[in-house]
Amino acid sequence: MAIQLANYEINIRSFHPEKDFGWSGLMFEGDNRGFSLKPSGIKPTTSRIWHRLRLSTKNSKISSIDTISDPSKAPWEDKKRIYSGNLAPKGRVTLKEKPPTNNSIYQYQLDGQYGGVNHAMPGSPQMQERFFIRANFKC
Repeated sequence: MAIQLANYEINIRSFHPEKDFGWSGLMFEGDNRGFSLKPSGIKPTTSRIWHRLRLSTKNSKISSIDTISDPSKAPWEDKKRIYSGNLAPKGRVTLKEKPPTNNSIYQYQLDGQYGGVNHAMPGSPQMQERFFIRANFKC
């Protein structure tokens, strides 16, 4: 029986496992969790930055890409902030597909990156992460 090509959601997250963090006792709000297989953007799974993409192997395309920072606050702020527009984290991904082999093996390569800045702490380094995913499907 042949396997049908399907849709896949891929979540890549950068999070801080502690409740708070920071040098000199600044105590920024962390994500207070361990690793999770739950989807991004659904509480209680928060991240400093998350990058989600949906890959359709049936149509050989990426149907959506989201790069978002969950709302957070600095110790001196009263409420959480949502960073959007120019302040939002950025991400990209490129899909390369190879024609199926004689054994009906489809190969997809995803090459991407995502990153952002800690706007609550001027002068902090930018975070830039790069990823490469290769998936093979036999139909």
